[in-house]
Amino acid sequence: MNTTDVDLNWVAAITRNCTDALMCKRLDGTILYWNNGAERLFGYTAGEMTSGDARVLVPDDRQVEYEALQRLLQNGQATEAFDTVRVTKDGRRIDVSLTMAPVFDERDRIVGYTTIERDISERKRLEREARGLAEKLETLVTERTAELQ
Repeated sequence: MNTTDVDLNWVAAITRNCTDALMCKRLDGTILYWNNGAERLFGYTAGEMTSGDARVLVPDDRQVEYEALQRLLQNGQATEAFDTVRVTKDGRRIDVSLTMAPVFDERDRIVGYTTIERDISERKRLEREARGLAEKLETLVTERTAELQ
């Protein structure tokens, strides 16, 4: 089966039921599409977010990052997956892996962009825990070395 054989209903079902947050936005950040994964991750329904501004998901201390991403997308550049922080409906900050790509119309003009966001909060928690344990071990080794000398 090649991509021309795939029914658009299949594509809609795949995006709707994907566990990652999938969004389609205009260049100004207005949300056009919000999947079930986005509802689960952020707590907002599609009805609440469609036609809304994606900036509501961006913490105040990440607004400069958001603006830089907007400029990249307006210049036709996609982003590789990178780690950042977003805000849920109930105000919690969550760690996400974010990928963005511009969407072009039939005349090759940029008309919007897609966003895929994956919750990496547990991975980040484990990384912080591992760093803390490594620092504790280093302290113990230093203390023990001093005792032996």
